[in-house]
Amino acid sequence: MNVYKFCRQYMVKYRILFYIYILINMVSSGINLVFPLLNGMFIDNLTISKDKYFLWKFCVAFAILNIVNILIGFISSYLYTILQTKVAFDMNLNVIKHLQNSSLLNVNDQNPVYLTQRINSDCNSLSMFFVSLAINIITNVMILIYAIIYLKNISSKILLITIVLSYVYVLLYNLFKKPMYKVFRKFKE
Repeated sequence: MNVYKFCRQYMVKYRILFYIYILINMVSSGINLVFPLLNGMFIDNLTISKDKYFLWKFCVAFAILNIVNILIGFISSYLYTILQTKVAFDMNLNVIKHLQNSSLLNVNDQNPVYLTQRINSDCNSLSMFFVSLAINIITNVMILIYAIIYLKNISSKILLITIVLSYVYVLLYNLFKKPMYKVFRKFKE
């Protein structure tokens, strides 16, 4: 059983909480994508406009966006903690139940304190990995879509060049991955 299937079976129980967590993180990522555009508009208007009302309007908008982003970050961290803890607890509980049903010959050789710490640590690591990986994949796909739309609006030629260079990068990475790994490993030893 791979890690994804193993973690997914515990996450299904909390899917509504997980979807809310994803939605909040998508909103936060969207707000973070707006900041550079807002700053660009601010600089453009500072150089062109002599209106001081615009400066106040920008400051208020910037402050509101920052406050909203801080609140969303807090809610996101809170949901992450709840989600990760509940999933890790369920994993821990199932592993302990499995150990209770297994033969004493398998468990007697182990130090009980060490075994408990290992189970807890492994379950926490797996749940943190799964939740973090899921949100990172979704956020990166969202940013990729945004970047493609933004580059398409700027220029189709720039988008085409970026796509071609991305393929060249992936090709070169795969071509030199093993030789570079061997060189780094040799220097590490």
